[in-house]
Amino acid sequence: MKDRKIIGYTLIALFLLSIIFILNKNKHEEFKISLINDSLVINFPNKIFVKNYAIKDFEKDNFSNSNGPKEYRKVLENSYYKEVDHIKIENISKYNIIPDHAYFYVMTQENDHDLNASLKSLGFCIKGNNVLLQNSREEDSAFIEKCHAKYK
Repeated sequence: MKDRKIIGYTLIALFLLSIIFILNKNKHEEFKISLINDSLVINFPNKIFVKNYAIKDFEKDNFSNSNGPKEYRKVLENSYYKEVDHIKIENISKYNIIPDHAYFYVMTQENDHDLNASLKSLGFCIKGNNVLLQNSREEDSAFIEKCHAKYK
């Protein structure tokens, strides 16, 4: 009888540990971008407070300054101030977001654990009916080249 209780408590503990592991793993997932008709949908792994967001042209800058950072051309910018699990940008064609061209999504967010706002960004381009995302370790020039490549 005592052995059965120990086995039961061990199974319960393992089950709870696996749930904690799965929840922590999902918290650290990156957000994803998908294309639905003529809309971009940015999904987050959990609800976050988004202060503002923008899409910038990864290939064109407003001015070129060799001594300072580049300022990429804004395609769209929006102050948001909402807690959401996704953002939908409708009618992207009106912003001249075109296929086979590199852009990046950037947003300012806040969370309960850190009151400082953090900046998140993700490179993307539209390839057919899909959205190609830049890998975290991928060089910018390699990503831009991949966006322009024609697949057979």
